[in-house]
Amino acid sequence: MAEVESGKHRVALLFPVLAVVFVAALDLTVVAPILPQVISDLGINTVDADRYSWIVLSYLVAYTVTVPLTGRISDYLGRIPVFVGATLLFAAGSALTALAGQLACAQDRDAPRTPTERRLAAAWAGVLGVAPEEVGRQDDFFDRGGTSLSAVKLVVALDRAVSLKDIVRHPVLADLAGLLDDGAQREPDRAPALPDEGALLG
Repeated sequence: MAEVESGKHRVALLFPVLAVVFVAALDLTVVAPILPQVISDLGINTVDADRYSWIVLSYLVAYTVTVPLTGRISDYLGRIPVFVGATLLFAAGSALTALAGQLACAQDRDAPRTPTERRLAAAWAGVLGVAPEEVGRQDDFFDRGGTSLSAVKLVVALDRAVSLKDIVRHPVLADLAGLLDDGAQREPDRAPALPDEGALLG
C-alpha cells in the first residue's frame, strides 16, 4: 500500500516538473518571435544584421551564465526552494513583459511636422524598410541603418530633388527638409518638387 501511495506521489510531482521543463524550452525560443519588434523599436534596419546581433548574443550569454549559477545556489539553498523561486520569477517576468509597451526610444520619437518632412519620412521608410510612423524628424539617416547604397536609392525615390552630397552633409531628416524648403524659397522656378507622399508609400 505504501509503495502504491509513493508511486502516485511521484506521478503527481512529475506533471509540474514537466510543465516547468516545457516552459524552459519555450524560453529558449522566445528571442526569435520578438526580435523583429525589438529591432523596429530600436530603429535598426532589418538588413543590418551586425547591428542587432548583440540582442541574441546577450540573451545567450545571460542564459549560459545563469544555468551554472542557479545550480550552485541550489546546492546551498536546496533544490525545491530554488526551483519554486525561479518559476515564480520567470512567471513574473513574463507577465511584466506582456504588459510592457514599446521601448521609450520609439515612443519619444519626434514626428515629422511639415509636409516636406512627412514626404521625406515616407521616402526614408521605403528605403530603410521601416514603418513611416517610426521615422522621427531628428533621426539620422545613417544611424537608422542607411548606407551609401540606400542613400542613392533615396535620391532616386525623391526624383533627385536632393543629391547624394546633400544627404551626407544633412543626414538628419529635419535638416534635409529645411534644405529643400530653403532651396524652394530661393529658387521657386528651379527647385524640384518632391514626389507625393502617397506615391512614396506606394
